Amino acid sequence: MTFDSRNSYWETQVLTATPQKLRLLLIEGALRFAREAIESWQRDQREAGFNAALRCQDILFELLSSVRRDDSEINRAIVGIYVFLVQEIQPAIRNADAKSMQGIAKVLEEEQATWQKVCEQYPHKLEADAADTPAEISARHLDAISPHIFQSSPSHLDHFTPGSLSLDA
Repeated sequence: MTFDSRNSYWETQVLTATPQKLRLLLIEGALRFAREAIESWQRDQREAGFNAALRCQDILFELLSSVRRDDSEINRAIVGIYVFLVQEIQPAIRNADAKSMQGIAKVLEEEQATWQKVCEQYPHKLEADAADTPAEISARHLDAISPHIFQSSPSHLDHFTPGSLSLDA
């Protein structure tokens, strides 16, 4: 497969993906870059690891910024996951810390498993309701699929405005 055909393939994947699939693709990208950083740092290739970790961090910021705010405990937990990852990745990058990045990768693996379930449960784009409001995967859908993820409310989220998950591209 040539470079152009790979780009065309991914462009088609992104342009035709449902909102939940787009989120899964972002999580998979963050996980791929986290693993690349780990491998690079373990081989003492600091610059390659640094670049991969920065790309992972960029995706984490995108995931965090796409969480819409509302007054839901589940959404506070979702924000908490991404805030935690952003807070953890910064010292990992500064110190080229493969062990810390492995912890980040484990959290991303859990996110990946959750969103794979979401994509299985909702393989098609959700239709808007009769009130013409945009359809989206909401936290209540996630709770039905993986309720164990949201059983505790992290105390470090108390200063955040609660949010709802928006998968609008």
